[in-house]
Amino acid sequence: MTAGALSHTESKQISILLGDGAGGFRAAATARVGTGPRALVAADFNGDRNLDLAVASTYAGTVTILLGDGAGSFRAAPGRPIASGASAIALADFNRDGRTDLAVATVSGVVVLLGEGAGRFRAVAASSFGAYADTIVPADLDGDGRPDIVAAENGSLTILWQTKPTPAVVQGRALRGRPDTVLSTRWPITDLAADGKRAAVAVSKSKNSCPGVGEQSGKVVAWTAPGRTSRTFRTGEGECAYQLALGDGRVAWIFGDCGNSCSDFVAAAKLSGGRVKEIEEADNGEGASGDPTGSYVDQLLGAGRLLGYNSWKVVCTHKNPQYDYCDRWGQRNDQLVRVVRGRRVVVKRGAGSHPLSAVGGGRMAVESAGAVTVLAAGGSRVASVAAVAGNPPRAIALSKTHLAVERTFTLDLYNPATGAKTRSLPLGAAAALQLEGVSAKLALLQGPRRLVLVRSSDGKLISIPLRPRAAASLVDAGLTSAGLFYAYNAAGTSSKGRVVFEPTAKLLGRF
Repeated sequence: MTAGALSHTESKQISILLGDGAGGFRAAATARVGTGPRALVAADFNGDRNLDLAVASTYAGTVTILLGDGAGSFRAAPGRPIASGASAIALADFNRDGRTDLAVATVSGVVVLLGEGAGRFRAVAASSFGAYADTIVPADLDGDGRPDIVAAENGSLTILWQTKPTPAVVQGRALRGRPDTVLSTRWPITDLAADGKRAAVAVSKSKNSCPGVGEQSGKVVAWTAPGRTSRTFRTGEGECAYQLALGDGRVAWIFGDCGNSCSDFVAAAKLSGGRVKEIEEADNGEGASGDPTGSYVDQLLGAGRLLGYNSWKVVCTHKNPQYDYCDRWGQRNDQLVRVVRGRRVVVKRGAGSHPLSAVGGGRMAVESAGAVTVLAAGGSRVASVAAVAGNPPRAIALSKTHLAVERTFTLDLYNPATGAKTRSLPLGAAAALQLEGVSAKLALLQGPRRLVLVRSSDGKLISIPLRPRAAASLVDAGLTSAGLFYAYNAAGTSSKGRVVFEPTAKLLGRF
């Protein structure tokens, strides 16, 4: 006899249908789950040889484990439902311990839940992983004996490779001495930029949304560590910054809003003070009208004396001959723009100008089709790194001494003046994290609730010991020649945002 389970999309239950062996089914029982059950899988989760169920409920944002008795009835497993905001779910033994694990597609990415027996599960340390999907399939795609994950959504396909077990990430040393330097902000922090000993944060009354029209604007707060003073700039009425950068003695940000159409602005202000200056306005129809035609700005980055971004236009390339509306668009007029003494200066146009991927050491890096080109401040080519077939850059960082390219399992270091590879450092389990910066001796990787440093001389990996409150609400981090900055939000206090600075000498002491 076979059995099936049906979910009721907007209800809080599923129905169990028992098969009669001849293609017919009869209802045996129902089981309560989270609101909006979307997907389910069946396996033996507690080792009693009976099939159990894991049910993903989209509206409730949960995965509920139901233990079967072998006769068509199910009871909830001990403990609470696993919160995840799930839309798809799949089975595999990811850590090869003989227990069934789960991969769950959620609103924040793919979460991997390791089975512990008795129907209990725990999320792996680095979850969630940055792939958004309505279908996920585990499979060993590289033949290493460990399941990987294929995630698909709206015609796009993402492969999540399971990381290698070595080299291991070890806990960084706890050091005695003065506590880390901290800047506090009254409002929650939404973004962070760092350069040298300076940091800037975007803040808003709500950490989840920008203010509305007529409400108090968001703000940008610039700080030089380890001082106690900061300078605050308003982003505009009803607006908050969603990209932030430091360079050219200025702090710059992109802000904007959308109605029937969208308007985005690049703005900048001197760190020494003065009025906020609008550098460029980009207007397009990517709002309620759904017409993308118009101009765009993006990829705002800065370091040292450089501050740059990309601008481009989207134009209609084909109109429906019968109904005379545009049904095909193309990108045109790509530009690499620098902000020089508060003015907009185009330094490169067309191919090789987009997207700007990193700025540092007086140079800029642009990645296209897997190849990375290092540009001088004026836009001329300095060096290039050829594309690696099947292993494109996942992230790029640039300093005076290193061009760092994060690939699937390695951090590859190149001489930014020549493009010659100097080292390829295996990342082990840290390959799941995102490259956020590089300096002369260190590289920084960031993931949910976690910061990992890579020592460039030997590839040793250490995790930065974060306080529980900082780990739980980590916003962003940046590595500069001076040290590490990271930002988090502290609920229930009058000063909601925190920026921590740890100098390079102290970071090296943690190894």
